[in-house]
This record gives sequence, structure tokens and C-alpha cells, in this order.
Amino acid sequence: MTEDYLKGLNLTDRQARVLEYFKANPKITSGEYAKLFSVTDRTARNDLMRLVARGIVKKPGLAIKMRTIF
Repeated sequence: MTEDYLKGLNLTDRQARVLEYFKANPKITSGEYAKLFSVTDRTARNDLMRLVARGIVKKPGLAIKMRTIF
């Protein structure tokens, strides 16, 4: 993921930062996201699901665990 690519996605600051997080950590749960970015669990789930809806990350199975698809 290049910086130009990320800018072209028009992501929020948190969304861009979580994609940077994925460079070193291929998975994240909504709870980990909430702690990492000091947001509520609901906000964490919403942010992650927006990334899923845009096809930027995928949600394997039924659990709220995200993986990059790059």
C-alpha cells in the first residue's frame, strides 16, 4: 500500500491508520481496534464494517476479525 493509494481511497484518519497497522499485524478484532484507537466497540465495528463494505478488508467467518486483502 503506497501513500498515494491510501489517499485515493478517501479514508478517515482511523481507517488509514488501521491499514498501516495491518502492515505488521494481518488480523485485528473490533476489541483490539477499540483499544488501539480509543473508541467504543460500536465505533470500532462500524469503522471495520465500512472497510469490509468497500472491499478493502475482509471479514472471515462470523467473528468480527478483519484481515487485509492486499
